[in-house]
Amino acid sequence: MEHRFSVVTALKAFNVITQHGEKSAEGYVLDGITARAEYDGYTVSMTDGRVTLYIYFHNKHKFDFERSDDLDRFMATLERLGE
Repeated sequence: MEHRFSVVTALKAFNVITQHGEKSAEGYVLDGITARAEYDGYTVSMTDGRVTLYIYFHNKHKFDFERSDDLDRFMATLERLGE
């Protein structure tokens, strides 16, 4: 499945997770996604354990994943949360 990645949607999802998620040692967790801000204040990350998204300064981003269907599920959750 092809994804059009939107940093704005991902950051909205990050905001929803940190506002409504349950605080844990790793960050905030909502709908299976853990979100956390790094100490530098310029990097945020979100992971479901299979896919990790890093958003850096100036909206640069990087995905770490092995299987495309894992990415599909992760993106669907982010899109739903970031609506």
